[in-house]
Amino acid sequence: MTSFSATTTVQPLILYASAVALIFMGLYLPANRRDAILPLIWAVLAASMQDIRQLDWIPGFGYQFGMLVIITFLCSPLIFHTRKEPLKIEVKADGSLNWNLATAYKIYNNPRMLPINLEKYSKIPPVSNSRLVQFTLYRLLKAAFFVAIKIGLGFVMTPIFSTCTLEDFSPAREPIIRRLIYDTVSLHDLGIRAFISTIWIFDSVSQLEISHALVGVLFVAILRVDELHEWPPLFGSPLEAYSLRQFWGRFWHRLFTSAGVWARVIVDQKLLSWLPISVKKIFVAFSIFTMSGVAHALVGRSIGDSALERDVLFFWFNFLAVCFEIIVSKCWSTKQPAYLLRRVESQGRAFHVLRKLLGFLWVLAFFMWSTPRLVYPKIHALLLASITK
Repeated sequence: MTSFSATTTVQPLILYASAVALIFMGLYLPANRRDAILPLIWAVLAASMQDIRQLDWIPGFGYQFGMLVIITFLCSPLIFHTRKEPLKIEVKADGSLNWNLATAYKIYNNPRMLPINLEKYSKIPPVSNSRLVQFTLYRLLKAAFFVAIKIGLGFVMTPIFSTCTLEDFSPAREPIIRRLIYDTVSLHDLGIRAFISTIWIFDSVSQLEISHALVGVLFVAILRVDELHEWPPLFGSPLEAYSLRQFWGRFWHRLFTSAGVWARVIVDQKLLSWLPISVKKIFVAFSIFTMSGVAHALVGRSIGDSALERDVLFFWFNFLAVCFEIIVSKCWSTKQPAYLLRRVESQGRAFHVLRKLLGFLWVLAFFMWSTPRLVYPKIHALLLASITK
C-alpha cells in the first residue's frame, strides 16, 4: 500500500519528465518532423495533470505544477520552431559524446520567451564566486521573507475566519455595489472582502516568488547551467500597479507569453490581414485573458476545485475593465479643453502623485468587487462539503 501511494505521489512528476524528454528529443529531429511527436507530448502532459492533488505534500505545489504543465503545453510547439537546425551529437577529441543537452535545456526552459544566448559556453567567462554568493543570498532572503509573511498571514487568518460562517460566502454576499445602494453592508463583510482580495493576490505572488527564487538558486548557483542575467525578476514593482493596465502589463508575471504568441499567430494569418491594428490588439489581449482563465479552470478541475467558470469570468472582467480604462484615458486626452489639460500638466508632481493614489484606489476597489465573485463560490463549496461530511 505504501509503495502504491509513493508511486501515485511522484507519477505526475515522472510523466512530466517524460514529456520534457520528448521535447528534448524533438530538438534533435529535422524541423519538418518535430510536429509529428506533438500529439504524444500533449497526451503525456494531459496524463500528468490527472493526479496533481497528490503533490500537495508541499502546500500549493499541485496548483503550481498544473500551471507549469499548461505552460509547457502551450510552449512546446513554439520550442520546436525556435531553432530550425536540429541539435547534433558531437564526438569530442577524446572519443566521448557531447549531446548538447545544455542547449536543449536553454531552448526548453524559457516560458517568458526571453532572449537566449546559444553560443558555446566555453566562450562565456565564468561568474565570480562572490557574485554567485550575492545572488544566492538575495534569492534565499527573498524566499525566507515571503515564507515569513505567509506564516504571519496564517496567524492573522485564523481569528478572522473563525468568526466567518457559511452565509458570509453565500451567493447573496458576492455583489457589493448593489448592496451598498439598496442594502446595508457591515464592516465585517467589508473586512472579509478586503482581506480575501489582498490575500488572493499576495498568495499568488508569494508562491511564484518563492519557487522562482529557489529554482533560480538551483540552476544558477548549484547546477551552474544558467547565467545570472537569465533569471531576471519575475514581477515588476507593485508601485507600478496604479491601473489595471499597469497591474497586468508592468507588475504581473509574463509566464503566459506563449498565449500572446499564439494569438498573434492567428491574427497574422492572411484571412485576417484586413483587420485594423486596433482590432488585432484587442483580439490578442482578449485571447491572453481568456487562455489565462481557461488554464486556471483546467488546473482547478484537476485539483478538485469548484465554480470553474468563475476563473474565466474573472479574467474577462479584467479584460473589460482594462478596455474601460483605455476608453476613459482616450476621452480624457481628446475631449478635455486644451486649457484644462495645460492646467493639470502644470501641477507636475502633485498631479502625478494624486493620479497614482486614485489609481491604486480604483485597482483596490475593482479587486474588492471582482475577487469575491471568483473566490467566494469556491470557499462556499469547501465549507459546505466539510459540513455535510
